[in-house]
Amino acid sequence: MDFVITASTLRRAAAPLAIIGSLLALAAPSGAAPRSPLPPVHVRGTVYTFDNQEPIPGATVRVVQFPGLSATTGPDGTYDLAVPDGREITLYAEAAGHHALHTQTFVTHGRDLEHVNHQDPTTGTYHALAGLMSVQLDANDNPTECVVVSTFSTMNVRDVSFQQFVDYGAHGVAGATAYATPSLPSPVYFNESVIPDRTRTESSVDGGVIWTHVPAGTYRFHGQSPNTRFASFRADCEPGRVVNANPPQGLYELRPGEAVDSTVDAKLAKPRVNRKGSSLKAKVKGGEYVSAVGDLFKGRKRIAHRDPGIYLPGAQTLNYRLGEKLAGRKLRLVVTLTDPEGNTKVLRRKVRVPVRR
Repeated sequence: MDFVITASTLRRAAAPLAIIGSLLALAAPSGAAPRSPLPPVHVRGTVYTFDNQEPIPGATVRVVQFPGLSATTGPDGTYDLAVPDGREITLYAEAAGHHALHTQTFVTHGRDLEHVNHQDPTTGTYHALAGLMSVQLDANDNPTECVVVSTFSTMNVRDVSFQQFVDYGAHGVAGATAYATPSLPSPVYFNESVIPDRTRTESSVDGGVIWTHVPAGTYRFHGQSPNTRFASFRADCEPGRVVNANPPQGLYELRPGEAVDSTVDAKLAKPRVNRKGSSLKAKVKGGEYVSAVGDLFKGRKRIAHRDPGIYLPGAQTLNYRLGEKLAGRKLRLVVTLTDPEGNTKVLRRKVRVPVRR
């Protein structure tokens, strides 16, 4: 009998949020997205023109990971979109006469996302910026490689209305530098006239920073300054995509004393193999929303993979069915825990499968 993997479930243990029974099939049918057992959250913001910061009414906001979701902006350019909780989301806004840019990738985790603004350039400005930065465009007018843009934005515009954001004027933080992990070549900083300037080695009062020719992959972008701390952000890059981590998101200034999450609040209990040696359960206990991905190895060979594709608080269980050929074998379980801020913890456990009787 060959090694067999069966569908398994995630369970939540916290009483106030409990959903009893099976929550999520880990071995979903091909092409099926895992369902979130959590109530949806809302994403809100304003879609506006890069050229003059005027709101764009009638724009359509969409989510890359959920093509069926969309919202239309009102007369003031604002939108309100309900999205699944515990999921990764990347948004973009489509508007006539403008080129759509993608947002950074967020992870929803129990609260609404406010001020997720979309700053789309007009087609003419988009072409001018592409030419200035030597960005090659394909037949669909998209960059042949990914481009990532953000702004070192002052804390003063983090919780204000869109009109207050516009009235504030230049909202950048000067004197900061940025880097990416995995590593990328040094970025280009925008000068005070909102123009990318290759002679600059740090941000201006505009705060803009751009990476061109970014290979496909997932990156986290960081800012640093002698006197200022900044949030980091995640960008999922692929050819044809311009990611604009637009203020007040992206590289925003942290307030004095504001805590920075740098650890994963989750533990892995001792894996349990049933007496028959036919199944293994690995229970994860999270004090925050956590994604738990589990790989089971026999020697150096990976024999099973579990990726629920969702972040959950409380208790989660990764289930594995063990075939007869694994009786008496030593296995190794590797569980990768990731929180919404991108912090990762890798836990390893050895497991011995009993001999079947």
